[in-house]
Amino acid sequence: MNKIKIFRYDIGALRALSVLSVVLYHFKVPFFTGGFMGVDVFFVISGFLMSKIILEGFTKENFSLKIFYEKRVQRLMPALLVLLLFVILLSNIFFFASDSRLNSKYSFLSLFFISNVYYWLYINYFDLSSQANILLHTWSLSVEWQFYILYPLVLLLLKKTYKSVRRKFLLIYFGILLASFILTLLITKEHNNFSFYMFPTRAWEMMFGGLAFLYSDFLKKSMSDILKKTLVIICFTVLMFCNPLINESFIWPSAYTLIPVITTFFILGLDIKFLLFQNKIIQFIGNISYSLYLWHWPIYIIFKYYGVANELNIIPMCLLSLIFSVLSFYFIEQNKSFSTYKVIIPLFLIISLSSVYLFYYPTNKFSKLVSIYDASTFEIANYNEAHKAEKDKQFNPCGCFITGGDNIKDFNKEKCLKIDKSKKNMLLIGDSHSAQFSQTLREKLKDYNLIEVSAGYTFPFPNPKGLKDSRDLMSFLYSDFIPKNASDIDVVLISVHWMMAKQSVMGYEKEEIKTKLLEMTNYYSKFGIKFLILGQTESYTTTFPRVVAFNKINDNNEFSKYFSNETAFMNIFLKTIIPDKNYVDLYNLKGITKFDSNKNIPYMFDDNHFTKYGTDQIVDYLLKNKYF
Repeated sequence: MNKIKIFRYDIGALRALSVLSVVLYHFKVPFFTGGFMGVDVFFVISGFLMSKIILEGFTKENFSLKIFYEKRVQRLMPALLVLLLFVILLSNIFFFASDSRLNSKYSFLSLFFISNVYYWLYINYFDLSSQANILLHTWSLSVEWQFYILYPLVLLLLKKTYKSVRRKFLLIYFGILLASFILTLLITKEHNNFSFYMFPTRAWEMMFGGLAFLYSDFLKKSMSDILKKTLVIICFTVLMFCNPLINESFIWPSAYTLIPVITTFFILGLDIKFLLFQNKIIQFIGNISYSLYLWHWPIYIIFKYYGVANELNIIPMCLLSLIFSVLSFYFIEQNKSFSTYKVIIPLFLIISLSSVYLFYYPTNKFSKLVSIYDASTFEIANYNEAHKAEKDKQFNPCGCFITGGDNIKDFNKEKCLKIDKSKKNMLLIGDSHSAQFSQTLREKLKDYNLIEVSAGYTFPFPNPKGLKDSRDLMSFLYSDFIPKNASDIDVVLISVHWMMAKQSVMGYEKEEIKTKLLEMTNYYSKFGIKFLILGQTESYTTTFPRVVAFNKINDNNEFSKYFSNETAFMNIFLKTIIPDKNYVDLYNLKGITKFDSNKNIPYMFDDNHFTKYGTDQIVDYLLKNKYF
């Protein structure tokens, strides 16, 4: 199989722009809120290059499926294997046991290029909780590998058609592309996780790259040189402006994804040779783009793990990412000895076996020997894992909390929404942040009958956005239950993690939040129902038990330096909208004991949810100040 001999500087420039967009988006650099679209550009480039290799091989009658697969292994595996080995070793030294265990699982999934399938089932890419996954970014490598496996097989089936009846081939090709795109449009709103992570709804992006190869000659001949150059400049400009103009509130992938895909299509198809593209810095970044993509995210997660992934450390994170990427590029990607099976196979076996072992035995002798933490520190940091049963009871003592994986049919309306005319009735509504108060309220408010609708990933608004089951339940509450029972509801207690507004499944901008809040407050005022909104609480840049553990190592009790600034701003924003009589300001509440050192009990078990020790203190505060 012949190698591609003509170097494409425009592809190098596209890679540089794409990887910088992704890196700066992940590092939360201002004006790069849409940097995640860089992955879509990479998909189109991959589709273009693979189509060129395969279809030119068909024309020259020298395409070998075996060689094609071998070259993909040699291209992707060495740098990935070294990264995974680094993650496994690093986890045993610097991570707590529960996190090291997760890292081992993610390493195994990434090694076999199936991480996207797991993330589809369990992890939303834009969720705050997913931002602790050290190998979250490998989902795109899994999609690409699945493309590399299936794409040549599909084209081989169409080889005769491609060579003899080109128009028929193009119709079939475009039909497959269109089917993938239509599937994306049909399911992306209700099943965004599948649409985001899975190959069937991403295939059209890579196939657009194939179209760029197939129609390259036509595009070049159909336009004047001036028009072609102008169009390429416009396309690059559009890609750059995607960074500040697109954000996580956009459902992705969707029709909006056509913007980076089509602009990349034209850049690849027109093949314009600008002198700027040959800039050494641009081409250098393009060359190291794969290694930079691999290494930047784990480096960010390490900083985040220790609560220092902030604007003050953007430059150190960038420098470290660059250093590791350069080392990876020159000593691994460019080192032919690393691309031999004598190296790849042993590394593959070592990583696969060690990741399985460390998953089942995270506190093994090796980890105890090399870890920087002692046993008591491990115990504090592992609080969440060790107290899952208590947490389940705290959040769902009566089965009135449904999460994204539940079905509305599982919600027992007769039990959870049963009015008791002999008592005062309190309606507790919200997401997991209302569910966290369920057990405490039931224990401490003996004069009240607690009725509850806690629906994960859903704001407690009339006609909310969110996951379908949770959304349907909230809509039932406002359109049916409350109107029928308004006279028997004495108080509504609303608690929600307002930072959900940033997540794509929510899709709320701040102005929308304001509008929805006013709509909600007017709704309760219309029915004359007293309501209280528990304010945005502080959250942390890492989990609170880790904060306590870090402080134990450093022998201090300074928690505030790990606060997330975003939640402070959200609290201020909410206070400008909600009347004081209805808003309970809980942000960094004075008098709350954040950690009971005698019993090793933290007031939060992750970065934003209270333990029962925390909710008991909050409810005591509400009772003491006679909120109800």
